Amino acid sequence: MRISCIIDAFFVQSGIYKSTIYIAFLDAVGFNHKLLWCWKKLLSSNRPSLRLLWSFRLFTELIQVLYLICISPLCDQHQTSANCSNIFFVIDQNHNWVLSGISHDLASQINLRQTRISASVIDLASFSRMDKTQDHIYVFMHLNFALKALFASPWANFNYIIYYTHTRDLGVMAKYVLRRAKSILFQSPIELRTVSTNLFPSPPVYYFPVGIDPATFPIVNRETFLATKEFDFVVSIPFIQKSDNPHYYHRKNIAFLEKVIFILSLMGFSALVIGSDWNDSAWLSASTNVELIDVSYAKKYMHYRRCRFFLNLSLLEGGPVTMLEAALSGCSIISTNTGIFEHLGSIMHTQSFQILSTNVSAQETSELIASILVNHQDYTYSEYLGIYKSITDQFGFGILASSLLQHISNSEA
Repeated sequence: MRISCIIDAFFVQSGIYKSTIYIAFLDAVGFNHKLLWCWKKLLSSNRPSLRLLWSFRLFTELIQVLYLICISPLCDQHQTSANCSNIFFVIDQNHNWVLSGISHDLASQINLRQTRISASVIDLASFSRMDKTQDHIYVFMHLNFALKALFASPWANFNYIIYYTHTRDLGVMAKYVLRRAKSILFQSPIELRTVSTNLFPSPPVYYFPVGIDPATFPIVNRETFLATKEFDFVVSIPFIQKSDNPHYYHRKNIAFLEKVIFILSLMGFSALVIGSDWNDSAWLSASTNVELIDVSYAKKYMHYRRCRFFLNLSLLEGGPVTMLEAALSGCSIISTNTGIFEHLGSIMHTQSFQILSTNVSAQETSELIASILVNHQDYTYSEYLGIYKSITDQFGFGILASSLLQHISNSEA
């Protein structure tokens, strides 16, 4: 580690670090943990099938390095335009409606300001057909979208920003795409610290949390807020089978979450579970004290108001935006320390509780949650109003749009 720091310091002082060839070389000779990991797995594999698998993984990583070395003279880090006139939020129409919604809300808020900069939302197919000019900035709403776009047009010279959600295990291509970015906007402060520390050299990085529209989750009136709640806690997440999307299934900790909800229901606690396909859950479909519903986004706020707590047991998140939705609707929060929980916890103080869902059993986690549900004193209406204002002031799309324009202005100075 000390030797690598000395080498890095030398390259920074000499200015060589700006070269894409240097970056690719740095990754190739072992500073990229993924290459070392594949090599280690290959050496330790005894079965021919495993040796073949890890040989292929290592080969694909090395091919990416060679690919970057070949294109680097034509697409080294570019100069930033001094006069941005258009922002294009790039999405994938086939994936992630949440990011699509965020893009449209941000574009709308930017256009409302009637500045010299206009904003619009485009999909990857439209991006590939566009003429890339230096007065345009492209905001890729996920690292994977940027990877697809730059792999298809490796020689294109344009300014782009990456909205970083929660990708882990960065390979050579991912690091290259991140380093070429004009800046990186991190949804989570945890991800910002983790990734930016391991990304060298790094473009400017900013914390840019997931946003929410207060109009969709209006203030709860006093009478409704003080009424007795029907449910002890609410969970809001689509249920999926592991085979459908293993990464999502693991990231959302669905298998563990099912068990915890089931155990809490046996303890006598009532749960409202919002999301599609939860009737397919073997643990919960026939459970007592558990209501499974699937409602439109416009009506979610009414169901959050029926609950005391919002429960999140995810292992890795960018948001989740559902945590903000529940907090605006009057729920206290019980969550693992992922995504925006650190930020939201600083606003809610005694109305948020951090728990650990790793290296503990579902029974232990359930008992900890049960103790919170029993011993917690619900907060007052005036406290709720203060929390509501703080959340909308810090997570509203208006303030986020202003923040994005400020980041762009700073980079142009």
